[in-house]
Amino acid sequence: GFVYGRVSSPTVAQLQDKLAALEGGEAALCFGSGVAAAHALICGRLGRGDHLIVPDANYVGIAELARDTLPRFGIEVSYVDVSRPEEVAAAIRPNTRMLWLETPANPTLRMTDIAAAAAAARRHSNAPLVAVDNTFMGPTFQHPLSHQADLAVYSATKFLSGLSDMLAGVILGRD
Repeated sequence: GFVYGRVSSPTVAQLQDKLAALEGGEAALCFGSGVAAAHALICGRLGRGDHLIVPDANYVGIAELARDTLPRFGIEVSYVDVSRPEEVAAAIRPNTRMLWLETPANPTLRMTDIAAAAAAARRHSNAPLVAVDNTFMGPTFQHPLSHQADLAVYSATKFLSGLSDMLAGVILGRD
């Protein structure tokens, strides 16, 4: 139930339900910011000895997390031009647990074919989760889950809220 506002509330539950419906997902979790959502997803799913693939051009908050924080916890990070599926496929290792995409990328606006990148990752027997930061396109213009991504992540501070009207983040996915 809704016992303590920081844990759950009816308004956040309604927001999560509406965002999941917009994305075509089954569930959503809201956070205090986009970086908080990304950090929760990456650190919640990866641990010592795991490998993460991130775009070679991405949002500074994720770039700093990948460069400065994750290696301290034993998480290996590879930077790849994820718009090139052959580079994604070549970067997969036995310990790769997540492919992080951002399209269009911030700040370069480089586009990635989500389905092609996901297919390249899924050719491997240890197919990693595919997470897409869909902040710039929003669920109005792009649905990562319908392009074979497992999860979509948003900084709701941007497109979803009208730019700077609120500070929030969200992770959406299938169950």
